[in-house]
Amino acid sequence: MKIAYIVGGFPVLSETFIVNQIAGMVARGADVDILVTAKRAGKASHLPEAVVRHQLMERVLRVGAPRNVLVRLLRLLPLLLLHGWRRPGVVGRSLNVVRHGRSAATLALLYTALTLVRHGVRPYDVVHAQFGAFGPLALQLMEIGVLQGKLVTSFRGYDATTYLRAHPHVFDRLFRDGRCFLPVSAALARHIIEAGCDPARIHVHHSGIQCAKFRYQEKTRGPDEITKVVLVGRLVEKKGLGYALQAIGKVIASGRQVCATIIGNGPLRAALQKQIDEMGIHAQVSMVGSKPHDEVLALMAQSHILMAPSVTAGDGDEEGIPNTLKEAMALGLP
Repeated sequence: MKIAYIVGGFPVLSETFIVNQIAGMVARGADVDILVTAKRAGKASHLPEAVVRHQLMERVLRVGAPRNVLVRLLRLLPLLLLHGWRRPGVVGRSLNVVRHGRSAATLALLYTALTLVRHGVRPYDVVHAQFGAFGPLALQLMEIGVLQGKLVTSFRGYDATTYLRAHPHVFDRLFRDGRCFLPVSAALARHIIEAGCDPARIHVHHSGIQCAKFRYQEKTRGPDEITKVVLVGRLVEKKGLGYALQAIGKVIASGRQVCATIIGNGPLRAALQKQIDEMGIHAQVSMVGSKPHDEVLALMAQSHILMAPSVTAGDGDEEGIPNTLKEAMALGLP
């Protein structure tokens, strides 16, 4: 089976579920290409073990158009000269502003299409957009004739909530022409059904973990041992970390010996650090930034409790089902 995965970046520390899914398909004999639409990439020293073992970086094709319009134009000229003549129909259809709107007008669609022509992409059995936001791009690339395959789109949280609320009709054509839709929870399935997706083409597909890689261990704590709490996730509103800090502060104020480690980065880091300082709990709470997955698991294994609050953010963003919860269960971490 030939599969093209469309992702934003690869590998991304907070998206181990994507790495695991792609590695799992490669291990089962699938012929995979990873089409990366942004410039993010993992550092060589931080590549997940599965990426190294399956040589996934050799399958990465960078197809994203530069954000700077001038840079995009300068890089587009040689692509047109060297590869445009090979697929004149693709070039013409990429410039159809009536059909493809802004992506055609800004030449981003043309750039991505010619990058795929340069890479010599072949027909696929499946084109898998790993977030809802990449589904429309995949559909456009199919419509202009540069990608072939059955289109599958995963919805993982923000794409079925915040993004959909901000762009109410962004998925109309995708819901009409896409072959299969894989929300990670029943709640997200309800969101896309309300937006017009055919329930018959929806299959709730929970992200999985490989339980054999986790060593289950009953947690114990000595009578005088400090309780170690760990929180893992992007520092964004829907993770509810401000509420977690309030709870930890109350426990500390009650006289209990607690220390907490927050793993992750995001736009709320400065605000959360300010909250920690204002509450006077900086000696007990540390923010350590993003960590490679093996380091995250090691810190979880050393902890007594995982805290994973979730809220609906002000912009409507909601969780799917965080893999951290499943990993904690597999480790025996309450």
